[in-house]
Amino acid sequence: MRSILITGAGSGIGAGIATQLAADGHHLIVSDMQLAAAERTAHTLRQAGGSAEALALDVTDADSIAQALAGGS
Repeated sequence: MRSILITGAGSGIGAGIATQLAADGHHLIVSDMQLAAAERTAHTLRQAGGSAEALALDVTDADSIAQALAGGS
């Protein structure tokens, strides 16, 4: 199964896109600058039967991106 990374998924448009992709059966990595926001979205998606995990990620910060790619959060 492929994973889809959604940035800014803690709320708004990112969370809406994540909801639709989860409903379509995709595994999601939902990321946000605020880990708690990403965790809330991932929890909501799992409660609805989706497959999701949360990741802290600031796409404007190269160190944050490197850490995420290395498997850290």
